Amino acid sequence: PIIYQLILAHWVPILFIIALPILGDDREAIIRGSGF
Repeated sequence: PIIYQLILAHWVPILFIIALPILGDDREAIIRGSGF
């Protein structure tokens, strides 16, 4: 369903923003690997 896609589209960036400070030094490699 497109609703799930919309929810994921909004939550994935939010989760990344929340996770960045937690991931610390690994965040750059993860960001490059995920395509953000």
